[in-house]
Order: sequence, then structure tokens, then C-alpha cells
Amino acid sequence: MTLGDLAQILEDHFRPKARDITRFAGTGYSFEEWFNWEQFSAFTALAFECNPKPGYKTHFTGHASAQLCDIASSAKDGTTWLVETSLVHAYTQNKWKAKITEDRAKLQGAVAQGVRKVQLMLLCSDVETDLQTKWAYWFEGMPFWAAPDSKKYFSDGEQGEVCLLLWEVE
Repeated sequence: MTLGDLAQILEDHFRPKARDITRFAGTGYSFEEWFNWEQFSAFTALAFECNPKPGYKTHFTGHASAQLCDIASSAKDGTTWLVETSLVHAYTQNKWKAKITEDRAKLQGAVAQGVRKVQLMLLCSDVETDLQTKWAYWFEGMPFWAAPDSKKYFSDGEQGEVCLLLWEVE
């Protein structure tokens, strides 16, 4: 399974939920946990093995840390995908930039054969579109930001937009 396949699975699952996502964003509260459980639902609906909150030491030999990831999913071809998720909307505070950077560092520091590592970012707004361009200022200082390996954009059918940005982390 490729990163593009993974992105398509997520788009197929979340596109019908776009208006819900932008409504959630409009509240100003985090719904990252909901987003993670919905990923779990998307993968298990396709008969993938999926584990929420997997420990890094479970997937990476010699990783003694008690750190947890957001989702681990094993595709039918045997590929295991470890996903760190971030949620960004108009109310996301600057303190969350550090969490995004730390998630990337966790993924970069974990090495194992047969495990592919992905940083997934959900950008969403109930009143704006073209989010990756308009919100680029917020992501200054994150060199990876400008070039996602895969991206999916879709309208909420009204004034908002949902963007799924994925980076495969080496």
C-alpha cells in the first residue's frame, strides 16, 4: 500500500463528513480524539488491523520510551503505518506548534523495518478555503510544511474546507 492509497482511504471516509468537521472547527475546541477514532473506523471497515494509541516500543526495537502514537494500522499487504495526527483550525493556539514539531521528531527517531511513519495534519475551517496557502504564516519554522507528500482538499458544501496533508517521515 502506498501513501497515496492511505490518503485516498482517508478522503473516502472523511469527505462525506466534511460539514461535520467544519462545524466542529467552528466551535474552537479540539476534536483530534474524534478524528483519530474516525481513522480507526475507516481502516477497520476495510478489514485492516488497527490499534489506537500504540506504544512506540511495540513497533520499534530498542525504543525504550513510553511514548504513544495516535494510530497504527496494518494493511492487507502487511505494511504497518504508524500515524501521528495534528488538528489545526482557526482557533488553534501557537502552543500546538511545538506538539506538531515533537510528533515529527518522535517519528524521525523511530527506526524499524516494515513500518512506515506518517505525519497527518487535518486543516479545517467553516468560513475559509485555500487553507494551506492562507495559513502558511502559522507554520513558519516548520520546514517540512510547504511540501506534503500527499494532500486531499474538499469543500464542506458551504463556505469551508477540509484539508488532509500527509508526510511520510524518514
